Amino acid sequence: MISTYTLPKIAVVGAGRVGSTCAFTLMMNNLAGEIALANRTVEKAKGEALDIAHGVPLLNTTRIVYGGYECCQGAHVVVITIGAAQKPGETRLELIQRNAAIFRETIPQIARYAPDSILLIVSNPVDVLTYLTIKFSGFPSQRVIGSGTVLDTARLRFEMQKTDPCDFRDINAYVLGEHGDSEVIPWSIVSIGGMLLDPRAVEYFGSEEKVKALKAEAEGNVRNAAYEVIRCKGSTHYAVSVCVARIVEAIIRDQRSVLTVSTLLEGEFGINDVCLSIPSVVGKEGIIMRLNPSLNEKEIDQLRASASAVRKVIDSVE
Repeated sequence: MISTYTLPKIAVVGAGRVGSTCAFTLMMNNLAGEIALANRTVEKAKGEALDIAHGVPLLNTTRIVYGGYECCQGAHVVVITIGAAQKPGETRLELIQRNAAIFRETIPQIARYAPDSILLIVSNPVDVLTYLTIKFSGFPSQRVIGSGTVLDTARLRFEMQKTDPCDFRDINAYVLGEHGDSEVIPWSIVSIGGMLLDPRAVEYFGSEEKVKALKAEAEGNVRNAAYEVIRCKGSTHYAVSVCVARIVEAIIRDQRSVLTVSTLLEGEFGINDVCLSIPSVVGKEGIIMRLNPSLNEKEIDQLRASASAVRKVIDSVE
């Protein structure tokens, strides 16, 4: 058996609920030889790191360390979760002025300590902050990745499975665009068991009216999922951490997985200079390539509208 210490180092910046849960999930998935939990308040990082480390002897040999931003040094992947939390009723985009200021101060320090790392942005609004991280870090865009709509895509498959007898893994569906209110569900490319859904949807579900109702319900539940969780318990962090672990796994194991991460678009669907989620191949170098699925005209227009919404917020950052 290969020792865990042959695995790379992963740093998690931010020891709040999302950051500490991400560190815990990464440890549980045995994805790193060393996990560093960095936080501006080191005492907070220490408490979370010790709590995680005390469970390690029962599971694996991952080393858990903590400190300030300097403990990012040597990390292959730096997961960034810092920022103000989203308040009940607040949109992700309304967070931007507060979190942009935090990123302007913090990202250059992380880049200095981990100049060869891949930066994985989790903080919201993730598309805007991924774009700003590219600017603040000076990193090539393929090494700055936003968690994007990986979680939204999982939520969509969860919603579809409620009315479909298939395994989650047999449902091939994506959420594209902004991780937020303008996100796009391209139903034209949804497939179940290798068959496109739309041509057989009526046969599959019984009537055109039922198909429309199911799609509308799924879209509403996916778009409002975070708001509902925040309303009920104050924050989202469990499913987010699973998505982070999935993206990190694709990177460190060079799996070349197709994931709907947020990345800088350079002409895809006629969109430039904005970070959005489209299916992208993720491996050890970060973004290996972006894929252009065959969307219909309405879906392309929706994706461009989503890009415009994100671009407007980027332009509003002081």
